[in-house]
Formats: sequence, structure tokens, C-alpha cells
Amino acid sequence: MPRDFKCKPSKDYRYFLFDAENGDMLYYRNIEDRDDAYKSCLGRCLEDNEWLDSTDHICVGTVTGVTLPLNDNPEVDGYDYGLVKVDC
Repeated sequence: MPRDFKCKPSKDYRYFLFDAENGDMLYYRNIEDRDDAYKSCLGRCLEDNEWLDSTDHICVGTVTGVTLPLNDNPEVDGYDYGLVKVDC
């Protein structure tokens, strides 16, 4: 079954996997899908139970906040960034 993921976090997609080998940062709806993706990623990064030389790291976690531009008109006002809490 395909995993349910997005390329941007939200309150519904807050479990993430970062694969440094290919630069993918993916956000999953639930921990089970994220952990399945992690196991698949880990399988690609190991050979004879050792890290491949090309593997830097794999990172998993839960998003607790997101920084977004807060103003509606950045061309006039410049960007004003703020922390937007993800409902967890």
C-alpha cells in the first residue's frame, strides 16, 4: 500500500523523515507510514550490515513548529517571519 506523505508539514502531516543521501524531506500523516519509509530508506543505506560510503545520515522526528512569512505583501513590506505552532 502506498505511503501517505506530503512535501510540507501541517497539523495532519507532522511526522518527518529526512534522507541526506537524496535530500528528501517528507512528512507523513502517521508514525507507522513514517517508520515504514525509514526502514525502506535504511535498507538502501546498508550493505552487509554496514553503512554505504555515500550515506551521511537519516533523520526522523515530529514537527512541533513551522516558520512562515506572516505578512501578506512582502514586495512592499519585506518579509516578516514568525513561528507558527503546529497543533499537536
